Amino acid sequence: MSSAGSTEARGTAGSLGPAVVAARDLAVAYPGESGAALMGVTFAIGAGEAVALLGANGSGKSTLLKAITGELPTHGGELSVRGPVAAVAQQEQLRRDVPITAVELATMGAYHRTPLLRRVAKADRALAREALGRVGLADEADKPVAELSGGQRQRALLARALVHGGSLLALDEPLAAIDPGSAQRIHTVLEEERAAGHTLLVATHDLAELHRWDRVLVLAGGCQLAFGPPSELPPDVLDQAYDTAHRHGPCEHEPPRPA
Repeated sequence: MSSAGSTEARGTAGSLGPAVVAARDLAVAYPGESGAALMGVTFAIGAGEAVALLGANGSGKSTLLKAITGELPTHGGELSVRGPVAAVAQQEQLRRDVPITAVELATMGAYHRTPLLRRVAKADRALAREALGRVGLADEADKPVAELSGGQRQRALLARALVHGGSLLALDEPLAAIDPGSAQRIHTVLEEERAAGHTLLVATHDLAELHRWDRVLVLAGGCQLAFGPPSELPPDVLDQAYDTAHRHGPCEHEPPRPA
């Protein structure tokens, strides 16, 4: 899933205030699973903030993003998402055998506002080409997705989210396993979106670029280790986050509360 519409507050999230996305003691479980995949998560992200979501594989990053986009129900606690969400999945989740072009993929971002059995509006088709231009794929607009490189597919997914629009842009590891040129283009577009006042929540493993973010939300083993400005993270929190001993299993500590 690469884009999602507006997600209303769930639980008693109305008490969480005017943040674009906020959680208090949030727990999320996958259907059919006996235990929660994510628990005790508490944070609030305001309009225009850029927040990095850090953690090893299996830490709960994708689970949190799926809860925010409405793909997964909450299991406990509170979650509030105000306004529409445009989400970008990892490009590995995009099937390469689907016979569509890059511009057709980008145009899919407009489906949520297109009446059933109606053709996507001309303005949205133009917007799709404009979005592909922003991500550096203007020349590849009519190329089949199957012929795009991994970095190009990730940029095409970002273009689809740009067409979708939203006050929150949520991306699941958009910089994973892509070429440096694609990574720089994605960084540029994200900075443009941030400058335009949009809120960013981006799952990433890029620890060398933490200075780019206003705040960092760190997860391990389905639990929250820290949330705050990069310069104020506890000295050992990243070591804990990427220590194999913390990657799986229930929390052994009380989640921190934001100041």
